[in-house]
Amino acid sequence: MDIPAGYGSLFGPRGAPLAADPRLALPDAGEAMERLGEVAAALARCGVAGLRSELAVLPAGLVYSMWRDAGAVPALVVRHDDVDSEAQVRWLPASPFVVAGARGGMSDDWIRHMGATVSWPPSLPPHQPAFDVRIVEPAGGAVASAGCSRQGSALVTLDAGEVAAEVLRWHRRAVEVLPDEAPPRTAAPAAVTVGFDTADPRVAALVPDVDAERLAAALPRGRRGTLESKLLVLLAPVADGGSEVGRADWVAARADGPATATVRVESVIPGNNWHRFDHAPWLWRRDCAAPPAAWSPRADLLRLLDSGDVVGALEQAGVDLDMGARRLLSGRRLGWSSPAQQDAWPAFARDQLRRCAPWLLAGPAADYVRANCGKKSDGARLLIFPHQPWQSKAGLSVMPGARPLLAVRSTSSNRVLPRVLWERPG
Repeated sequence: MDIPAGYGSLFGPRGAPLAADPRLALPDAGEAMERLGEVAAALARCGVAGLRSELAVLPAGLVYSMWRDAGAVPALVVRHDDVDSEAQVRWLPASPFVVAGARGGMSDDWIRHMGATVSWPPSLPPHQPAFDVRIVEPAGGAVASAGCSRQGSALVTLDAGEVAAEVLRWHRRAVEVLPDEAPPRTAAPAAVTVGFDTADPRVAALVPDVDAERLAAALPRGRRGTLESKLLVLLAPVADGGSEVGRADWVAARADGPATATVRVESVIPGNNWHRFDHAPWLWRRDCAAPPAAWSPRADLLRLLDSGDVVGALEQAGVDLDMGARRLLSGRRLGWSSPAQQDAWPAFARDQLRRCAPWLLAGPAADYVRANCGKKSDGARLLIFPHQPWQSKAGLSVMPGARPLLAVRSTSSNRVLPRVLWERPG
């Protein structure tokens, strides 16, 4: 007996069938199209703007993963009306499709063999095909070009109205803009005193070049206006030619308390530090009075940020965004199926980027990433999203390339983008 590839589990040692061929459970194309037309009519009656549904014929392997050679299956694909393919998804994290998938009354063995979940109800009446609602989402919720991931059945029902309600639930979650959280109040910067560890000759040699008053004013403050307990600001390497990812001695200012800091020599990995005043010597050196012209603020970008148009400000500055970054900075979830703890990510990302300097991201920050991060790297992390207890954490990174790209990346690397290269002073 010639047993089709992938169907061996349905037959015994001598080729005796253990169950009827599950392909017999599929409705014929005409019946399936008729049933899917009921769903299309139910969606049309809902009158939701921005949704487009179209009948399509999909490879059976796309619907039922083990059926790679079982021909095609009719489906109703629902997309936003300005999206033609998964590669063009910009504002929606997913698209559902509805399949008049299989007749009810199937055994669990059939359901498993079809690649559907065992929760697909075998008790459905056997005389008509059920609607099987599935969701196609860009892999990882980030970039469509990386491929698409397919969820299991979101709903299996005989009722076209229930299918329409499920699609509308997807649509509302996909396009919903989550409310921004009220930013915590930030106190006025407190006065800070900077001292020097002059017992170390490497520090003593730099003291004449340091404007202690200017350095004290520039040290980053926390929400209470004081220095954070673990604050470390790198000023200059003790020896030239060190690597960004290798440990080396640096002259740095470390907080001793909420209002005091001491300049001393620290052993650090420079590429892992958020605060790098070696990129902005005018913040602390007597012989450097003003930043270069590339650091000058742009009023047009500040107006966009102040109005809440973070995406518009970044794009006008020349910064590209991947799908995940665009979605979060527009106030939307990273993906349709994002867990509840990720609902805080859009407000967090928008709050951080509203205080950015887009002209720095497009200029000095991009130059730093191109010079110090390999082309195949995860770039330099700009921020890390909250509520992630695991080692590999998702965040926004600036990626190396001809044009700066702000992208959602998950990595266990400690490589970060110095804040002075992308934050507005003060």
